[in-house]
Amino acid sequence: YVLGAPAFEPGGGETADVFSLIGTAFLWVYWPSFVAGYSEANSVQQQRALTNTIFALCSSTVMAFWGSTYFNKANSKFRPVDIQNATLAGGVAIGCLANLQMNPGGALIVGSLCGILSSYGYARIQPYLLEKYGLHDTCGINNLHGMPSIFGALISVFMAARTNVGNDIYSADQSVQATYQFFGIVFCLGFAIATGLITGKIMKGFGPRNHLDEKKFLDSQWWEVAEALEPTKEQNTELTDVPIQKNVNGFASINPMNQQELEEEEVSNPLH
Repeated sequence: YVLGAPAFEPGGGETADVFSLIGTAFLWVYWPSFVAGYSEANSVQQQRALTNTIFALCSSTVMAFWGSTYFNKANSKFRPVDIQNATLAGGVAIGCLANLQMNPGGALIVGSLCGILSSYGYARIQPYLLEKYGLHDTCGINNLHGMPSIFGALISVFMAARTNVGNDIYSADQSVQATYQFFGIVFCLGFAIATGLITGKIMKGFGPRNHLDEKKFLDSQWWEVAEALEPTKEQNTELTDVPIQKNVNGFASINPMNQQELEEEEVSNPLH
C-alpha cells in the first residue's frame, strides 16, 4: 500500500511456478513440526498438535484444488498460485488451535474452510484490493497468512470459551481466556499494521539508483543476477515503449507479442 503498485506485473514464468511447488511440498511436510515444535517432546499436547495439523493440511489441500478450478472462471483450470499457497492455509489457521482438545472433524472443517477462503482471496480479493485501493500484495500474504490466521484466531476465541477444551493449557477460566484470545487478535493486527506502515515508509526512501518506476520489482535493480535473468537493452526498451495492458488478475502487464507471434511461439514450444 505504501510503496504502491508496479507499472507492470513482475516477470515470472513456468520455471518459477514449477520450482515453487517444490517449496510448497517441503513446507507441507514440515508444517506439523512448526506447529507442534514448542510442545514437550512426546507429550499429549504435541501428539494432538501434530495430528490436528495434518488433518487441517489435508483438507485445505483438497479444497484448494477444488477452489482453484471453481473460482477460475476463465477456463476452470488449476492455477499454480492457488496450489502453491492455498494448500497450506489449513496449517496456518490451525496454529493456535492444534493443541486444543478438538476432534478430527473440527480440524478438517477448519482446514477446508481456509482452503476455500485462501483460493477465493487469490482469485477475487487480491485483484479487488489492487484495483480499488492500490494495495499491491506481491506474494499474496493476506490470502495465505492474513485471512486464514484471523479465521483460526477467531475460532480459538470460541474454543477457549468451551468447557474442557484447553484445561491442560490455559490457566484462566473459560470466559477470561476467551477475552485474552480476542484482545490478542486486536494487538497482533494493530502491531502488524503499524510496523508494516513504518517499514513501508522506510523502504520508500530507498528506490532503485536510476529511479525508473517502470523497473520496480525487478531483481536486477538490487541483486547481481544470472546473465540469463539480466534484462537486455532490448527488454529494457520494451518495458518503457510497449503499451501496458490489464490481465485477468487486474495487474498491469506487458505483452510485446502480437497474436500471430504468440501462435508461432506455441507451435515451436508446445510445453509453453
